[in-house]
Amino acid sequence: MKWIFDLQPMVTSTFDLVLSAPEHARAHGGMLAFPNMPRLFDLWSKYGQRVKATGEDRYIGRQLFSIFAQAGFSSIDIHPFPISGTQQNPEAFKMLVGVPVQILERDKGAMINEGIAKAEDFREMLHEFKSVLSHPGAFAMGLSFLAIGKNL
Repeated sequence: MKWIFDLQPMVTSTFDLVLSAPEHARAHGGMLAFPNMPRLFDLWSKYGQRVKATGEDRYIGRQLFSIFAQAGFSSIDIHPFPISGTQQNPEAFKMLVGVPVQILERDKGAMINEGIAKAEDFREMLHEFKSVLSHPGAFAMGLSFLAIGKNL
C-alpha cells in the first residue's frame, strides 16, 4: 500500500474506509502564510462563495466523524494533520501555496464572466504568488483531517 504524507502511523490495522479533507477555516482556505497574500485570499473567499452556491461543502472535514457514524461504522478515528512548507523545501512550499492558485486559475474565466472578479485581480494574485515564492522567510501551513472507519 502506498501512503501519502506518511499516514501509516495513524492507520494501525485494517480499515473499511479512509477519507481525508482539508480544513477551509475562515476565508483563507485554512492556510496560514507569511508573507500575507491578501489578493489570493480575497479571490479564494470569492471562489468559496461561488462554489457554495453549487452545493460544495468546504467544511466537510469537520463533519467526517458524523458522516462515518451515520454510515454505521463502529470504530471511527479522526486525525488532524498539518501540512507545511518553507523555503527550506521550495518545491513543497510551491505545491502547498500553489493549490489554491491552480484552482483559481482553472475557474478564472467563469469568475470573470460572472462578475465575481476582474482579470486585474488575477494578474495581481499571480504577481503576489511569485513574490511570496521568492521571499526567503516564506512559510505556509494548512490543516487536513484523516478519518478512518472500521466495522468491528
